[in-house]
Amino acid sequence: APLGGEGFAEVRGGMPVLFPFCGASFAGGKKDFWKTSGGEVLPMKKHGFAMEGKFDDIHVSDFDFHAKYVPSEESKASYPYDYNFSVYYRFNELSLFCELRLENLGKERIPWGAGLHPYFTLPWIDGTSRRDYRFLSDAKKACYIGADGSFMPAGTDKSSFSDLELNNRIHTSL
Repeated sequence: APLGGEGFAEVRGGMPVLFPFCGASFAGGKKDFWKTSGGEVLPMKKHGFAMEGKFDDIHVSDFDFHAKYVPSEESKASYPYDYNFSVYYRFNELSLFCELRLENLGKERIPWGAGLHPYFTLPWIDGTSRRDYRFLSDAKKACYIGADGSFMPAGTDKSSFSDLELNNRIHTSL
């Protein structure tokens, strides 16, 4: 069955894609809205549209897949840019590689903050623990959201999945 086919949005688990923004958006204190660089206030669902959207398969094998997001009329109205957004996953015996790619097809700069909402069970191998698994990223900066909603600095070093703050870490400057 195609990766982005009917019923895809109802699947929970795996690794939902959050695009064009992660989390809730606010414009002038109003939740579920955002402001463009031109000052226009537009609606924006929590985590954006890709999580419930359609993806077309570009490449699928036993070890990897590449899929392109197909914007709906609703997402085009709320995120009015000319772009291609795609996801690429590669599965290895003991690792998972993910890449989110935005190609700007226009001249206007595009604001975005895509992310992933992974669901998977660790450990994968008997005799190991969460401490034996690491999250690797080429991010130059990272932060996490404090209890009051503020951004708190965090390290970008190789992180073990036993680090509970990893669940709430935002990696930037990729």
